[in-house]
Amino acid sequence: MPVGEVIGELILRPIVELVFYGLSYWTGFLVLKSVSIGTIRLAPLATIEEKNRGRKKWHQIDWSIWLHRPGKGRALKAECTCLAGMLVWVAIGLGIYFGTRA
Repeated sequence: MPVGEVIGELILRPIVELVFYGLSYWTGFLVLKSVSIGTIRLAPLATIEEKNRGRKKWHQIDWSIWLHRPGKGRALKAECTCLAGMLVWVAIGLGIYFGTRA
């Protein structure tokens, strides 16, 4: 395994994921809280890989956008919050692109 691959996997990838997920999550957090006037509950970023518990067969996938946590209720999954933030940045990028095109 070349040294460049090791550096990329162990050092650069976590940094890029941290920046990418962090930026998209907090952008989505601000947008969703603003649009819903604070009424929507959002799952924390630390739960990004967490799945709903329950009796599921091996072939069933958790397609729900809500994360059900015992004692804490229902909250919008962190993945959905990240998606909302990414869509905001895509819309900003497209707005800049088409706005500067004369």
